[in-house]
Amino acid sequence: MIVHGFKTMWNQKRKYGFILFELFVIFLIVIATLMYMIDQLSNYLEGTGCEISQVYYINLERHAGKKQPEEDPFSRIPARLERLKGVESASISRYAAPHLMQFSNSSFRHADKITRANIQYVDRGFREVLKLNLIDGRWFGQEGHASGVVPVVINRQMAVELFGQANPVGRRIKGKQQRYRVVGVIGHYKKRSFQQEKASIFIPATHPKTGISGNADLLIRYSRGSFPRPRAYAREVFSVLSTDHFRIGRSMKLALLREQSNANASEDISFVGLLVGFLVFNLVLGLIGILGYNVNQRWSEMGIRRAVGATQGHVRRLIFSELFALTAMAFIPALLLLVQIPALDLMPLSWGLFTRGMVASLIVILLLVTASVLYPGIKASKIEPAVALKEE
Repeated sequence: MIVHGFKTMWNQKRKYGFILFELFVIFLIVIATLMYMIDQLSNYLEGTGCEISQVYYINLERHAGKKQPEEDPFSRIPARLERLKGVESASISRYAAPHLMQFSNSSFRHADKITRANIQYVDRGFREVLKLNLIDGRWFGQEGHASGVVPVVINRQMAVELFGQANPVGRRIKGKQQRYRVVGVIGHYKKRSFQQEKASIFIPATHPKTGISGNADLLIRYSRGSFPRPRAYAREVFSVLSTDHFRIGRSMKLALLREQSNANASEDISFVGLLVGFLVFNLVLGLIGILGYNVNQRWSEMGIRRAVGATQGHVRRLIFSELFALTAMAFIPALLLLVQIPALDLMPLSWGLFTRGMVASLIVILLLVTASVLYPGIKASKIEPAVALKEE
């Protein structure tokens, strides 16, 4: 039966070639989509590495055209806020608040290794506000500024990219304009839920060589059981800053900012899913139509098989085996084509993600193929021998 099925496909290679091409296209679409979906889901499930449930966010903007009144107008704000009832800790930063679109990055070098890392300018209270997991070394504090080397903390991803398995604490790295000394390493960290973890470096916002200028972000951790008090926070902020030079741009719970950020990413994922689902649905409908037409063309053959003793199960297995053989023939070239992406490093695609995507795609394709061939297979198995022979 299997040999006959291959002979039939060869004798009608033009028609089966079209089915093969359609299966190949479905494979490419499904594999690319599932890899994207799996990657986004994996990024979301691994978390950001920071705790924001009790954190309030305030964005401080400098009025356009106004010069900054002093070199460091922000450093006194956290201490004033921490004196308020219900405030556990506060931090001033720039490009560091999670779930914001703002970012800054640059290249950093150690020996012959170079990586590009996201830059966060933070103060000594940043780690306490977001409950970051320090896995090695320490967080920077009130170090002296006599040395030309700036103390920094890096995340685990940057440590691996620059130092491999070696201990990075105490090592020096070089930026475009400054030299830095690693004093600590934090564990998993990223700024957005659906973002892939990238190398990150935390630079002191109060160091004279790297201080914040212009706009800044204020993060306030309030105690559990209490509520944020934006008016009280603003009053303390503008007891230090002048309203002639600064204003509050955005003010909200950081958890709400996360919901907005995740909602935008979820909308993109949903749009991709609906678009691909529509394309696959139409391809499957076309596949069902082609298979149904194929069964009608082979009406007499199926009737003769039933007449010489083939059961309904034999006929169904013949139809299923032919399409599953075509599925395997479409899967192999698709696999050989897509495996070049991680093998040649054409895109940032890990072998783990590639393997999960291929396995999930194969399962989905087999389900789609089974659904596509189910109706034609049942229709073919119910052909009455007498009717088919009469028409022949």
